[in-house]
Amino acid sequence: MMNLLIEFVSTGRVGPIHGGMTLAAASAVLGPGHPHPAFRLLGGKADGYPYRWDNLSLDVTRDRVSSIKLATWPGHTFSVPSWHPRAGRTSRP
Repeated sequence: MMNLLIEFVSTGRVGPIHGGMTLAAASAVLGPGHPHPAFRLLGGKADGYPYRWDNLSLDVTRDRVSSIKLATWPGHTFSVPSWHPRAGRTSRP
């Protein structure tokens, strides 16, 4: 986990995930996420709401990643989807 946090702080990236990429590109790498209920209600008009993958959350504005959040707190299990850089796909342990 510490390596992931150092990478995030140093580069603003979490592996291949970065601000400005499309939601479709992030989903291609991470697999389907869990959208905020506003996406289900408002569809394409919902801006600034998160998609979640485990402890990784991406806010999406105009179909682009506008912020990346890693939820960490003491006593909780921390996990984000793992990805295979060559394949561009996630795997679950």
